[in-house]
Amino acid sequence: MDQHMTIEGTGIAPGQAAGPLARPRADANRTTAAAPDLAAARDHVAQQLEQLAEDAWDATHADMVRAQRAMLLDPEWWDAIGRRTADGTPAAPAVEETGSAFAAQLAALEDQYLAARAEDIREVARLWVRALSGAPSASAPAGSVVATDRLTVSDLLAGPRVAAYLVRDGSPTMHAALIAQNLAIPVVVVSESSPLDAVPDGTMVHVDGDGGRVTVGSGAPTGRRAAAIRHGPVPWNGRAIEVRANIGSAREARAAAEHGADGVGLFRTELFFEAVGSIPSRQDQIEEYQAAVRDAGGPTCFRTFDLGADKPLAGLTPEAEDNPALGQRGMRLYASHESVFRDQLAALLAATAAGPVEIMFPMVSTLADWRYCRNAWAAMSAEHPPVAVGVMVEVPSLLFLVPELARAGVDFLSFGTNDLTQYLNAVDRGQGDVAHAVSPLAVARAVAYAARQARAHHLGLAVCGSLAADPKWAALFAALGVDELSVPVPRIPVVKAALADGARSATDLLAALDTHDDEHFLDWLHHP
Repeated sequence: MDQHMTIEGTGIAPGQAAGPLARPRADANRTTAAAPDLAAARDHVAQQLEQLAEDAWDATHADMVRAQRAMLLDPEWWDAIGRRTADGTPAAPAVEETGSAFAAQLAALEDQYLAARAEDIREVARLWVRALSGAPSASAPAGSVVATDRLTVSDLLAGPRVAAYLVRDGSPTMHAALIAQNLAIPVVVVSESSPLDAVPDGTMVHVDGDGGRVTVGSGAPTGRRAAAIRHGPVPWNGRAIEVRANIGSAREARAAAEHGADGVGLFRTELFFEAVGSIPSRQDQIEEYQAAVRDAGGPTCFRTFDLGADKPLAGLTPEAEDNPALGQRGMRLYASHESVFRDQLAALLAATAAGPVEIMFPMVSTLADWRYCRNAWAAMSAEHPPVAVGVMVEVPSLLFLVPELARAGVDFLSFGTNDLTQYLNAVDRGQGDVAHAVSPLAVARAVAYAARQARAHHLGLAVCGSLAADPKWAALFAALGVDELSVPVPRIPVVKAALADGARSATDLLAALDTHDDEHFLDWLHHP
């Protein structure tokens, strides 16, 4: 196809990529014998998913696959299938019909997270039916832009690495989309009525996952990403802003460096604990942390384990709390599990042999909290070169303790805007859609207030929450004096490009904080 054509859609995974269009084809090498019965087919799929989870290069991806495995083994689903087969329905239709029924129930829920799990149920049902029939799975060549009906977790993790996906249905919160976001694979949903079906395989296609556009034909840009990879901090109004990566495993550190990260701004060590499924040994932690430092391409900032609330771990976190988001989580667990905390500090100290390391402590809410963490680290590291040590600013009380923290030896502050938003607005971020109860203007002003205090006391300033990945917020944080933004790996080139463009002066950005209400502030955020 020589003629330039643009197809409008909806982006559900950001990024830019280009490649030849391809539809998945049956792969004879990925065919298995048909399972003799429902139970055998279920066991086969369960084994496939467990192997996929074990092979996943990221703890978050492994958790998503294991969530699908749990759905597969749900006894309620098994019983529903049994009732249908008892009435004479063949095995494969029984799986499809019950899966569709459960998916429809989830899709109807107001809770967006649970509604997004409907596609996981459908995907598991398809895997089960495929195991019953022995039908071959389909795949597309590596580096292609894949046009398919659905995006699946198994294709993303087990199939060839492709450039992008064009799908008929999906949402940004479904598990497959979340994995695509982490892997920097753009995904755009295009409608049934689009002209995509008329585009032949092999045609060059450019996918804009940020704007939801697909460019077909000779006008399509070429190359993996339209956003150029920049290495080194971004000059911004006479300062240099580092853009680092948020990661949860050593394997992600290399991808971060390849995307131009200036280091790691948030290594979520609790994800390593969760991947192990128990409290990891000191040696296991040393190996994981040193591997990350070696590959990060810059300083690596480790957050000590932030378990509890929505991240429980057997043997470490309470089994039940009335208000877990306000309960025993983060550093509040350290005194009662001192040996675990000290083992982690020893492993982090060992990681300094591999390169530059920084450490920050989560859920610090008082000066006593900080002193406990600081003293534990100082006792461990007294005979070693100094390491920058800071706190996560996520509990609102810290907003008003910045001068005292500086005098007590804090080297830097890192704003965790996800938790800071939930605590400032008295909402539980795990309870569905609470956007109506959140004031982004209040969050921005809170950061501005603490940033002024921090600058006056010469503290380093970082933001590692999700707001840092939004170009408007990123520029606003830079205007407030933040030195470092830490974002998901795929967003690193996007945020660097936005800062480099310098579309708005610091004066214009700061003026947005003087707007009269949230409505005006949101209008500024959402419009050029």
